[in-house]
Amino acid sequence: MDPIDPMKAMPLQGLPLTDEVALTLKSKIKQAKMETTDTSGEAEDVSTLSPEGARLAKPQFEAFLEVAKEHVLNMDRDSETFLPDATQRMVSFAFERKFGEKFLNDPGYRQIEQKVTNFILNDPESRTMVENMLDLIHLESGQSA
Repeated sequence: MDPIDPMKAMPLQGLPLTDEVALTLKSKIKQAKMETTDTSGEAEDVSTLSPEGARLAKPQFEAFLEVAKEHVLNMDRDSETFLPDATQRMVSFAFERKFGEKFLNDPGYRQIEQKVTNFILNDPESRTMVENMLDLIHLESGQSA
């Protein structure tokens, strides 16, 4: 067994990691990737959801939107804090849907939620998207935007 062949060696199994060995490994890995990567054709391992899979994925998003709509429509749109509050609630719903309610109780969660909310509100493109979504929620419900 060639001790420097990354395809045969177990992760640094008995291999003294010197600069020379690391550079050789890096070179061999790079070469192996070049030899096995064909960028001229289309990807064969790309998968698309079957109709059944698409039906399973869609309800989760729809359920998120229903909860978000319900909470947003119950908020005071004329409040000065409407946009930050609505954005924070949608961020919270998204985290809960993705990671579960237990995640919301994590000691560092509020800081993460605040950073994401602030990013959305301070990024002009993200802020516009949220404003447009809130307007659509209100228009769809029959309330004026």
